[in-house]
Amino acid sequence: VPGDADVYVVLATPAAQAGAALASRARAGATVVLAAGAVPGAMLTALPWRGSVAAEQGGAGTMWLGPETELAGAPARATGTPAKGARVIASWQDGRPAATAVRHERGCVVFVGAELETGELPLSGAYPAALDRLARGCEPSADPAGDAPLDAGARAVLRGMGPAAVAAGALGGAGQGTPLGRWVLAAALVVALLETFLAYRRRTA
Repeated sequence: VPGDADVYVVLATPAAQAGAALASRARAGATVVLAAGAVPGAMLTALPWRGSVAAEQGGAGTMWLGPETELAGAPARATGTPAKGARVIASWQDGRPAATAVRHERGCVVFVGAELETGELPLSGAYPAALDRLARGCEPSADPAGDAPLDAGARAVLRGMGPAAVAAGALGGAGQGTPLGRWVLAAALVVALLETFLAYRRRTA
């Protein structure tokens, strides 16, 4: 990444020597972001992913990297699950993990289950923010939605298409009641007491 020598975004499989150099720099404190189909053999043991890392055909989808970062048209190319100890830092629109990160000695290794430089993806307005988010994958504040990816309901609310939950205290008059409401409650209580009294009189007569 220009201007930051401690972040390397790998878009194509490097030669063996370059892959070993990336692994060494990750151990020394650098962040290495690996796209699907661009994982060097020297970094397989440090990868925060278990499953296919090759560039398989999987269609394009929307990648969520947080409530304000949505990367549409990302070509999904990997299948699998996060490795033990890895953090999910991005998810697909159906909730499956899309990117994971793990500490590697002093540095960080990030795996993205998509090709990051295909078609019009680099021209997306969200592309710079997405790369920045991936480069901060090991930071505690980089969780997209706390402890888990956003579910379908939460994503619908963010898009303005789902039912929004409104706190009761935000409604006008909440917790204060209204005069009419108090009178209706008092009348219902009187009626209930009267019915109880009349039932008791009938039973004792």
